[in-house]
Amino acid sequence: MKVNLKLVTTLILSVPLTTACLINSRGGVDNENRWESVTDGALYDKETVSVTGNTVTAWLKMQPSLVNQTELDGKTISEYKAMFAFDCKNRTQTIKSAAVLFSDGSNKIIENNTQTPDAIMPESGNEKIEKYLCNKYL
Repeated sequence: MKVNLKLVTTLILSVPLTTACLINSRGGVDNENRWESVTDGALYDKETVSVTGNTVTAWLKMQPSLVNQTELDGKTISEYKAMFAFDCKNRTQTIKSAAVLFSDGSNKIIENNTQTPDAIMPESGNEKIEKYLCNKYL
């Protein structure tokens, strides 16, 4: 089964965020010095932030419930990680690549070959993330 990154982006944008922290596949909270909460249910990796012009890029971590997909290839998903590039001037986002981490410790890397920017949905979780990162890093 292929994961449609456009669908994942749409679902991330449209599902209300409800959980304050993410639990890793081993049941522990990930390194709090590296991951910072952006909004309920989403964290960003401070060590991966880069700024080029008006674009802020960083890895984000989300629970499977945020994208309404808890299984892939017959395995239970423990979390999603995706590298987002937010164009703060044009209010668009691009998923550069994504990883699905499974409860058995394995993972699947999903590359986005199209690199097509998508509009950021108003009043969405991703709008909150975009505003936070743009205000903090630009």
